[in-house]
Amino acid sequence: MSSIMQVTSLKDVKPFKSGWKVHVKVLHTWKQYNAVHGDTLEIVLSDDNVSLVLCGKKIHASCKKTYMESKGRLLPVGAWRWIQNFSLSPANGCYRSTDHSYKMSFVQNTTSRDLLL
Repeated sequence: MSSIMQVTSLKDVKPFKSGWKVHVKVLHTWKQYNAVHGDTLEIVLSDDNVSLVLCGKKIHASCKKTYMESKGRLLPVGAWRWIQNFSLSPANGCYRSTDHSYKMSFVQNTTSRDLLL
């Protein structure tokens, strides 16, 4: 059995597991506060699945204050990263930053690596 995790396109990730690995570019980041979750780092990511019709899929990601320092600082705008082991939940609300059906959340074992590693 191989220990290498297969890369999945953002359009194919589903919430039934957390062991996904994606190759994404950080398009935009901002910090946000709400009474329920406190401070969060919000991120818009896009994958590199480029074809004649589709120019990559975007997804909204969120990083709670607990992980902001350890995971959020590794995601500068414009950087390409491998991200794996994250959770997905339905994207809802009136003001959505992407049209993806799900929202990515960074969890304790989420890893983000530079492409050169």
